[in-house]
Amino acid sequence: PVRGLLVSIPEASAAAKGMGMAMLSEDETRTVRRVPFVQRYQEGAWLPFAVPVVGAFWGVNRGAVAWLGPQQQVKVGEHTIALEKNALWLNYRGPQKTFPTYSAADLVEHRLPEGALRGKIVLIGVTRLEYDLVRTPFSRAPGVEVQATAIDNVLRGDPMRRSTERFDLLATLGLGLLVSALFLF
Repeated sequence: PVRGLLVSIPEASAAAKGMGMAMLSEDETRTVRRVPFVQRYQEGAWLPFAVPVVGAFWGVNRGAVAWLGPQQQVKVGEHTIALEKNALWLNYRGPQKTFPTYSAADLVEHRLPEGALRGKIVLIGVTRLEYDLVRTPFSRAPGVEVQATAIDNVLRGDPMRRSTERFDLLATLGLGLLVSALFLF
């Protein structure tokens, strides 16, 4: 359960098109494989950062965003985000720097390639001095890249899905029989 919130400065919050949490969740191997999707705090429920970002990108009004807890879904306008155990299981595209990364200094000094940010979702994060690094299945990466992965998964509609226990059992049994048959011959 969430015991408190750390929020942005009031001026930034007032200007924001939406608010979301930037919390990540490590598994037992201390690897970030999922993003918790709804956290309750006092009388409210907070969705992850990816939801208001994608909603704004799609032009969806905040009022058209809904968490459907019993169905394990979040609706963003006409789009449905399927959850599993109240989380988005991340479908990583690759190691660190899979997404285009630019220096803030290059942005301020106008040294970015022409149109590099046009029509794109731009995330700003600290990537220097190993600040905010988390372990992913590929490598250590800045938390902002994990947030980019969550946004990408929502945009493409292809987060990871766990197989059913029945499938796991049948696959294990089938593989065991196959290996046994190979040893017999």
